[in-house]
Amino acid sequence: MTTAPTRFRPDHQLTARMLLTMFLLGLAYVAFVAALLVLIKSVVAVVLIAGGLLAAQFWFSDRIALDAMRARVVGPEEAPGLHAVVDRLCAMAAMPKPRLAVAAVGTVSRSRRACSQTRSTR
Repeated sequence: MTTAPTRFRPDHQLTARMLLTMFLLGLAYVAFVAALLVLIKSVVAVVLIAGGLLAAQFWFSDRIALDAMRARVVGPEEAPGLHAVVDRLCAMAAMPKPRLAVAAVGTVSRSRRACSQTRSTR
């Protein structure tokens, strides 16, 4: 596997933190399934419950993240500057343009959605 050339140095600490987070999330899933096995004692029911929760997490994770941030999807008429910047970046990277959402604080991206940070006026 070859990677595209970049002018940025690799961040090994970030990579280590991401691997640790993935390991701990996997451990949490294993503990959850083990607890279900102890409580329910039916492998078929546990597999159905765990599979259903994983499928729901996969399909609804972008909406959950947007709702958690209280973000709203914005069109080009609502945020023309943001859309112009993302249009240029996507054109330079030869990537499809994601849907854009604006939140009061923070940033998140998942799949084909992205959030932008704005200052709260409250």
